[in-house]
Amino acid sequence: QYDGLSTSITHRFAGPPSRTLTVEFSELLGQAPWTASAPVESGLGSFDVTFIAPGDRRMAWSRNMFFRARYPADP
Repeated sequence: QYDGLSTSITHRFAGPPSRTLTVEFSELLGQAPWTASAPVESGLGSFDVTFIAPGDRRMAWSRNMFFRARYPADP
């Protein structure tokens, strides 16, 4: 969704339950910098993450959007 200033999209992910993680995205796998979400809780194993970027990213995101999850180091 583009609001005239930035683009946002929400994706649903599945992962291990009861974990805190950060989901990162990139438009070009292995070449572009990864942009991180705020830390999210995986709940029962299914969770939504909203990504926001400046400008109109609708066309680029409809072609390519790659994701990876990062878990904080266990104490």
